[in-house]
Amino acid sequence: MLTSVTGSIPCILRHMQERLQKYLARCGVASRRGAEVLITQGRITVNGRTITKLGSKVNPARDAVLLDGKAVAPPATFTYLALHKPAGYLTTRDDPHNRPTVCDLLPTGKKRLVPVGRLDTQSEGLLFLTNDGAWAHRVAHPRYGGEKEYAVLVNGALTPQQYDALRSPMTLDGYRLNPVAVERIDRESESGTWISLTLTEGRKRQIRQMLAAVGKHAVRLIRTRIGPVRLGKLAPGKLRPLTENEIAHWRAPRQSPDPERGAPTPALSRSEPRLSDARGKGGDGTPLAGTATGKSNRDQD
Repeated sequence: MLTSVTGSIPCILRHMQERLQKYLARCGVASRRGAEVLITQGRITVNGRTITKLGSKVNPARDAVLLDGKAVAPPATFTYLALHKPAGYLTTRDDPHNRPTVCDLLPTGKKRLVPVGRLDTQSEGLLFLTNDGAWAHRVAHPRYGGEKEYAVLVNGALTPQQYDALRSPMTLDGYRLNPVAVERIDRESESGTWISLTLTEGRKRQIRQMLAAVGKHAVRLIRTRIGPVRLGKLAPGKLRPLTENEIAHWRAPRQSPDPERGAPTPALSRSEPRLSDARGKGGDGTPLAGTATGKSNRDQD
């Protein structure tokens, strides 16, 4: 039963409760933050009553939870996919202006998967989609650590001073960023210089703002790695199921301090950028398959 609506409940049932936004994420209807938006918009009812208060709790075994009048429940099986997002697609499930979204790249029957994290419309590269909300929360939230690596084509050449500035902790919009590993990628381009950046957090449009701070801009921006998962030769617009080992990386009970609280963050790896990750060519991806084993301002680079 919903504590904010019905008051106290028997202690024997208390352990069965969970926060409404967490339950919605577990049902795969949205990320946890996206679920909070649905709640505040008044689109969720529990036992026939509209709930708008964050922090409300439900008992999944007893309560009827509806989104826009339709019952929601955890999926019988979970699906975990890696997508090579092409430029021009929004990282969202629906768009009121009917612009193309990453879910348009999914086959029939997989449309309810939720993107994990975000990439700008013109950004490309590795993106996860799943219906496992708890797993998605671990992947997206910085307190659980993990690196994200990007290959970025920058206009023109960079001076040693600009490299140093990008590697040093920057303060943007009053927020002090974690240090970023920056290396040059040995790849020729008439449009500028390819560099790799490895982040341990994902502030909104962080890379583009960092480049602007040193007088540069991104001609192309491709996410090539999330934690241990690499883009590899997955072709633009193609999908592949994550392996059991890849999925298990975020199931382990690891947790690093929250960067937003000013605590230490994981050390950056200095692994050499893989050129094939930046190119994203030469493969069709593996067949789409589910494995039986779910809008944030983060990761929007």
